[in-house]
Amino acid sequence: MRPIHRRFSAGPLLALALVAPAHAAQGVNLSWSRCHGEAGGTQNRAFACDTNTGAEHLVASFVPDPSDVVCQDWQQGASVGGIGAYQSTGGVFPGLDSRHRRMKIALAVPPYALADLVANTEYFSCDIVINHLKTVGTGACGGCSGSVCLVLTSINVTTPVLANNVLLGGGTTPGSDMAHWQGTNADCRVVPVLNRSWGQVKALYK
Repeated sequence: MRPIHRRFSAGPLLALALVAPAHAAQGVNLSWSRCHGEAGGTQNRAFACDTNTGAEHLVASFVPDPSDVVCQDWQQGASVGGIGAYQSTGGVFPGLDSRHRRMKIALAVPPYALADLVANTEYFSCDIVINHLKTVGTGACGGCSGSVCLVLTSINVTTPVLANNVLLGGGTTPGSDMAHWQGTNADCRVVPVLNRSWGQVKALYK
């Protein structure tokens, strides 16, 4: 495997928009339960909406170079972070705010946990836990049975040297940057994925 000679200190910054793998390309992945390249990871999750216990796990990962993917946790449990922003206005397209939500997640590791990432590897980024609380009964929230498309638009893998940061976007395989909740009725095409310049993508998240 070919090393990527960059020391990664601050973990990936994720921009998440809601609305058997072959050789993978550089990019990002989003799947339920496990990394995209692992057995058991799925692009669609169906839930009966009948219990307040348990949780769903939405796993984000990335591949810095073309590869056969084997998911690795480069952070080794040393990262801290969480949801840094959740936006319900200023959506992806003007006039469609009612249909879109945007979430940003930031993760970082301490200096002693710096890591060299290598090619031919899919790296775990984070696990987004969605619990089942308030699914049924008094105070239950609506919308559980509705179809939703979730798109991981980009991961910015940062380093101590700004010029060495790596902004990744687009699936490693077609559609691997998208996950569905309750079927595929929601239209993922209304969320922009990376068929555009890096400058345009950065402008979306300023």
